[in-house]
Amino acid sequence: HSSLDIGLSNNYLASQSLSDIMSIHCPNVTYWPNCSMSIRNFIKLVGPLQKIGLFRDMATVPLLHPPHNVNIFEAAAYKFLDENNFYPKGSGRSHFGKGIYAMWGNSSIRYHDTTGETSYSSRKILTPLFEVANIDSLPAVMFNLHSEYHRGRAIDKVIDAWNDGIRNLSAVTPFIQLMQDKTSRPASLMVYPIAPIEQPNELVGFIRIVHNWDMMIAQAIPANAYGIDIVVRDGVSHFTFTISSSKTVEMKGPGDLHDIRYDSYRNSFSTFENPGYSSYVVDFYPNEEFFPDDVEWHPLYGSMAMAVFVILVSCLVWTYFNNNYLQRQLQFKQEA
Repeated sequence: HSSLDIGLSNNYLASQSLSDIMSIHCPNVTYWPNCSMSIRNFIKLVGPLQKIGLFRDMATVPLLHPPHNVNIFEAAAYKFLDENNFYPKGSGRSHFGKGIYAMWGNSSIRYHDTTGETSYSSRKILTPLFEVANIDSLPAVMFNLHSEYHRGRAIDKVIDAWNDGIRNLSAVTPFIQLMQDKTSRPASLMVYPIAPIEQPNELVGFIRIVHNWDMMIAQAIPANAYGIDIVVRDGVSHFTFTISSSKTVEMKGPGDLHDIRYDSYRNSFSTFENPGYSSYVVDFYPNEEFFPDDVEWHPLYGSMAMAVFVILVSCLVWTYFNNNYLQRQLQFKQEA
């Protein structure tokens, strides 16, 4: 089914679950934007969701309207960062010291962002990455997500939907490069709204989820799968991954790099669909490692290989379905 969001359903439900938990933990606007919980408890909550949801990290992202509460939030944030044992000493600092930060242009040079002004959006907001569950996300702590174009557009899409009365919309970025990755590694970021349970019409922040495509593919593939090229498209860019005979997932590189000799074997699904913004298509192709050496001279072998390839891809899709079912069961238990 072309509109079935395989994979997105897992991450969507995980973000929804954590959003509901935060809305109960900090039940009205007086707790925000300084809402946090024990990092030990936060990690315990995220851990099971992470295993089911095929993502790398979850985090909370408070919403600030400068200059209101900015100084108060920064003081509370650094008190929280400095007083727990999970984050290393000095977490969230920049060369200018403490504070929410953005980066100049496409550079890695940070500046203290106190206004939330951007070149692409009329909104002047601050959305700092705050409480993270995965320590490798620390380089992005206190980064104003809305200051970066793709992350900011995802946030704007959620806010626009919220203002239109849609309370449960998530938005996923096109391909991005995570700040914690030093080499090219395609990733996507999802944001989901948070509203305190006692004031459900007040948007106070977001849940942020990130995943790397190589990691998500590796978690989803059957143990016996190899000889498969996977092309992921976001509507603008392409990246090609391959599952080698060593059963590992590697990125071949940017672009569609599958072997065109196997075009007729293409098997696809759509996921992370955000009409008018970003939408992903995942294409599966066999490569020469998949076929016996003599498949070219034995048509029967070729037919059998085609059947096996379809079964393997179906197993991959089934993995997503199964994870989705487990996530729904988890959500049901939480709601109960």
